[in-house]
Amino acid sequence: MMGRAESLIRPPCLKEGDRVRVVAPSGVVNRDRCEAGISLLERWGLVVERGRHLYGGYNIFSGSDGERLSDLQEALDDTGVKALFCARGGYGLSRIVDRIDYRIFMDNPCWIVGYSDITALHIWVNGFLGVASVHGEMIAGICDSSKEEASASSLRDMLFEGGSTVEWESGQYADGVAEGILSGGNLSLISNLAGATGVGLFRNRILFIEETGEFLYRFDRMIEGLRLAGISRAVAGLLAGSFSDMEDTEISFGRDANAIVKDSFGEQGYAVATSFPAGHSDDNRALMLGAFVRLTVSGGRCRLEYLD
Repeated sequence: MMGRAESLIRPPCLKEGDRVRVVAPSGVVNRDRCEAGISLLERWGLVVERGRHLYGGYNIFSGSDGERLSDLQEALDDTGVKALFCARGGYGLSRIVDRIDYRIFMDNPCWIVGYSDITALHIWVNGFLGVASVHGEMIAGICDSSKEEASASSLRDMLFEGGSTVEWESGQYADGVAEGILSGGNLSLISNLAGATGVGLFRNRILFIEETGEFLYRFDRMIEGLRLAGISRAVAGLLAGSFSDMEDTEISFGRDANAIVKDSFGEQGYAVATSFPAGHSDDNRALMLGAFVRLTVSGGRCRLEYLD
């Protein structure tokens, strides 16, 4: 078990009447689905504002790089905005995340909420700026009929009350107890940004990963990339979420995603848990990235606790 580390800066919990902003920093947004999500935020008692280019379009993006950057910058510079909700993922944040001016945000940090492509922003604010954020459901998907109720309720609880303990059963695992700051997100984005982040941003942290729609050999390549970069040796524990819609080749790769994770990370001597209900899945529980957590794994029974 690693020694206690400093938690990241945590924005204040939300309360009714708080002003929040919905932006689209990546792909084109479906208006009807997004408006349904905005209505849910309003039922939570929040005052919702829309980014100027929320329903824009520029090829596969919700707007040009400049337009998407402008919406993010305006939200982060508005000291009255208490949370920045991302409408959807897709692709696009990696193109602009290093062009954001974070100076006002650092003096008045707000919650940043999203997953998938939003991992790029999570890594930036958690790793480089030392601010906590929330890996949770996107506004344009939170009201989909396929979603489990816990996807929305856990997000509300996380933002209004703070993190709560989750217990689950893991099919592939390595027993142990690990403590550290929770970091990570979508594996493709972690892999893509590994050259910019280096090992240091993940050292002694509990690494969270999830993925969707990848061939198993490509998934294995990304996992091996983390090993070759030294990240798998540097972290204090591994928490794996959902690996949905993974594909095999005509000649089978021979292992599923959870087994690939266990084979690689399980050799490191720390706690490894899979099957956590978060990621591209119907049950997408909110996680506070940047919180100090304890991961306990014993015989496949897993427990994630927030310690601060």
